[in-house]
Amino acid sequence: MTPTFLEIVDSFADLRDERPFESDEWIERERRKLWVDAPTINEPQGFKATLTAFLNCVAFNDEHGPILDFGGGSGYLYFMLRHYLYKRETAWHVVDKPGLAELGLAFAKENGPSNIQFFANLEATRNNVYRIVHSSTTLQYIDDAFGLLDELLALRPKYFLLTRAKISFNQTFIVAQKVVGKLTPCRFMKLEELRDFVCAKDYELLFQNRAEEDIASQIAATVGDHYRNVASMNFFFARRSGR
Repeated sequence: MTPTFLEIVDSFADLRDERPFESDEWIERERRKLWVDAPTINEPQGFKATLTAFLNCVAFNDEHGPILDFGGGSGYLYFMLRHYLYKRETAWHVVDKPGLAELGLAFAKENGPSNIQFFANLEATRNNVYRIVHSSTTLQYIDDAFGLLDELLALRPKYFLLTRAKISFNQTFIVAQKVVGKLTPCRFMKLEELRDFVCAKDYELLFQNRAEEDIASQIAATVGDHYRNVASMNFFFARRSGR
């Protein structure tokens, strides 16, 4: 496998961010996922299957309301899961860049009724009450990761879900990652730092497991062994009763 994590850097500021997630290459990648990949996948697998099972348990217990998917891109996850949700009328709200929202809206228009909405930032969602807030593979690309966690947890969802979070079992570190041929900083957060921060905000950990990605094999041979004890992980938190 060609390495995508290339070298350790001291901070986000020490690497010139080529902003891959705003590039034409990324938009085209997302377009292919929606129009080419999505129709060929029959049912959720890996972290998607875990997430679907959890959402259906919540819905079965009548804990219903919109789901906020921060960094949800073009809504690909929603389009993958919607036919497997216990309550298909569940509203799915995505916060991400306008270019990705345009893709999602176009796909929704071509593929029948949907309950997805897009927002350019968190502030635009303030009039909504979310029982579930979810984010996948987004936290690691935010310089002020704890600031973002504060903002998401300030929404006071009953459930806070992180999927495919980049985790280190030794220490937090930042690495230069190549995405669609462009460099960007990526943080691997020490497991205890992430877990303890969320739990300190009146949440408890319900469940954690490894996602299906083999992250260690994507680290360049020139990176020290100390940085290879890593994983992509899912975390499901619940707000403590009465809080």
